[in-house]
Amino acid sequence: MNETAKSTVKSGGTILVTLKRRASGERASVFAVLASFTIAAGILFYHVDRGLDPDLDKNWWALSFETRDPNSSDFTVENHSSATRFTYTVSRDGSTLRTGELSIGKGMRKTVSPTVPTDPGRTTVSVSADDGSKKEIYRER
Repeated sequence: MNETAKSTVKSGGTILVTLKRRASGERASVFAVLASFTIAAGILFYHVDRGLDPDLDKNWWALSFETRDPNSSDFTVENHSSATRFTYTVSRDGSTLRTGELSIGKGMRKTVSPTVPTDPGRTTVSVSADDGSKKEIYRER
């Protein structure tokens, strides 16, 4: 074999060794990226799942009308707080129509259907919790 042929065979072997080393490094890089992505996605899903839990490290309650029907005074209290006793007042134009008390545990919701006349005017629903917080909603008829 002449010198050129020997150097070609020798350089071909060197190229194969270099390609094998590079492929091994690329596999390690791809594995590292995939492992990092999997760990990051797992941490993200864990935090999102905890953030969507309405009772975890949170202290709130909500008041809303049950329907969009302007003639309905039905309302819902949803509790995610440490308060358990709620007092409500339904009034129209300053005069009280109904009052009552509710007992709602954490993570629960209760709908109240007060029987009130459907006269025109502004109907206001006020709810106070035993922790001193108060919320109010109203509807025009």
